Amino acid sequence: MGRKRLNDNTPPYYIAAEVMRKKKITYPMLSERLGMSIGGTFLIVNGNPSIENVMRLSKALGCHFWDLFDFSKVGMKRKWYIIIDTNPYEMIIAKF
Repeated sequence: MGRKRLNDNTPPYYIAAEVMRKKKITYPMLSERLGMSIGGTFLIVNGNPSIENVMRLSKALGCHFWDLFDFSKVGMKRKWYIIIDTNPYEMIIAKF
């Protein structure tokens, strides 16, 4: 089993901290890339961030937006797809 989450609000399918560890990126390195404090970076990685912050984080980590999520951790199969419109503040969820 993975490490215990420090923030109870972190969804189990949000795996930014795991991606960060695999890429061997430290909080100081990532906070510099994001241009924010280490504490703010910690909250984005270990919290329940907005879509905009996940997009910023994926760019700073050098990975795709979807690499920060693993829905199999909560038993979700590919029934639900999240479609992000060109406006990063809008999210449409559609079932196929």
